[in-house]
Amino acid sequence: MISFELTDEQKMVRDTVAAFALEQIRPVARLADESGSIAPELLAKACELGLVRGCLPENVGGYGDARSAITGAIVAEELAYGDLSFALHALAPRLLALPIIEMGTDAQRRHYLSPLAADSFVPATAAMMEPAFDFDPAEMRTTARRVASGYLLSGAKCYVPLAADSRVILAYAAGNPGHGFE
Repeated sequence: MISFELTDEQKMVRDTVAAFALEQIRPVARLADESGSIAPELLAKACELGLVRGCLPENVGGYGDARSAITGAIVAEELAYGDLSFALHALAPRLLALPIIEMGTDAQRRHYLSPLAADSFVPATAAMMEPAFDFDPAEMRTTARRVASGYLLSGAKCYVPLAADSRVILAYAAGNPGHGFE
């Protein structure tokens, strides 16, 4: 029989993030919305919870938590109860981290993930969405072509959280047929 009960660890995560959202985020959400900015001290408190660092491997300074879509959804939902904009802001670095954890080389993991394990918030993100009503991630219109100095990206992206502030942006693109991304 399948159980839809949360594990004890998931309940603890839910309760911790829910308390943070209720006590820390909700009281300042309107001010953040009206000012168009999030207080750095609130982001620092979110960092203390390990929202990004938890998903990072230990060898780059993370906590090496087991990856769970359910736990990730719980965290996102509870943060969004405090304020959806804050939730997106605080979790955006995971948009960069998770693909690199899964598909990056060891050198890429060390280079890009180690800064995200810092004690302070490091803005980072990924650009996947394209400005088309029929956008399909399996049929990217943005392309990457290998050139002497690296890759040349052609296309457009939209809805890239923290784009203006990010130190690193992972851009999703289709490769040249038969040429890949070697």
